[in-house]
Amino acid sequence: NKSKFIPNGQQTRDVTFWGHYNGATNVINLIKHIQKKYANSIHYVTMYAFSTENWSRDPSEIEALWNVLETFSKKFYNYVLQLGMKVKIIGDLDDQRIPVSLRDLLRKLESDSYSSIKDNHENCLTLCIAINYGGRKDIIDASLKMAELISRGEVILNDNNGGDVSVGNLEETFSSLLCTSNIPDPDLVIRTGGECRMSNFLIWNCAYSELYFTDTLWPDYSEEELDKAIEWYKGRERRFGGREQNK
Repeated sequence: NKSKFIPNGQQTRDVTFWGHYNGATNVINLIKHIQKKYANSIHYVTMYAFSTENWSRDPSEIEALWNVLETFSKKFYNYVLQLGMKVKIIGDLDDQRIPVSLRDLLRKLESDSYSSIKDNHENCLTLCIAINYGGRKDIIDASLKMAELISRGEVILNDNNGGDVSVGNLEETFSSLLCTSNIPDPDLVIRTGGECRMSNFLIWNCAYSELYFTDTLWPDYSEEELDKAIEWYKGRERRFGGREQNK
């Protein structure tokens, strides 16, 4: 199972360092719960921390977010290494607007989390943190890479018999060019804070994800709320474009 969270709700409570800090702290609480209760069923969790559109916010709030992310990363570092989980950063960390100290810290967190896994722990939890990420930008970037591969003849649109290459093969190649490559498509997307939209989050990857919306604000999103969402997901029938099989 792969779960994605679009946290929302700080703006309706406290748009300050502490408002965002409470939201970040809740990430750790829920990750602990997932590792304890769903260790055998949930192996990927993605948190939307900062989108490419968030640059339009007030500079003081952006600065507060960077401070929270740096504080959170330092606090989270030892926890990650102790429990043998992986951290993967998706998004553009090369953006010079992001503080150098935060970029270095996130890269170290990601690198050290992978190197700490001495055995091939295929079932260990991987936390993906989306920072300076936008679904449309990721698709555009991948499209430019795809066009370059086609122009160099490394991707062929027609087979030797003049027929078209299967759409599935092209989708697989395209997916490998996204910054989310090697991350399974999400089974469940949870959007908190009363919003009912995707907000440019993994829009290629979420084509067949189950979407769960809740009015609960992210800092208040509890273990019980997560359990409720997962129980709702278990009741869904996923057909991926097919029809229900006769029972």
